[in-house]
Amino acid sequence: MLQLALSEGERFSGLFICPSGSQEAFRHCHKFTSIDVCHTKTSLGFVLQLATGLDAEDRIIVFAWGLAPSESYETWIWFIERLVAALPTLNSELSVVISDRQKVCRGR
Repeated sequence: MLQLALSEGERFSGLFICPSGSQEAFRHCHKFTSIDVCHTKTSLGFVLQLATGLDAEDRIIVFAWGLAPSESYETWIWFIERLVAALPTLNSELSVVISDRQKVCRGR
């Protein structure tokens, strides 16, 4: 799954990537997913959003990643909505998702 988001002025506002191989691997991994962000050191100042998990041998595997102009409530919601669309069982009662984004994703 690949999705590009553009704002009203046709400016970049987001990119989400979840390869089909990652979608297949997710089905065989522990039902534990971590989401996090790292700030890039470029003049554009994008943030890299990641969703990772553990395979059957407890190795870290990246399921999906995205780029956003900044870290905000809106960009996290946009990423998580696409993540759940790409990995539907992530939204089940058997899945655990962990993040340290409480200060951003508390809502309004």
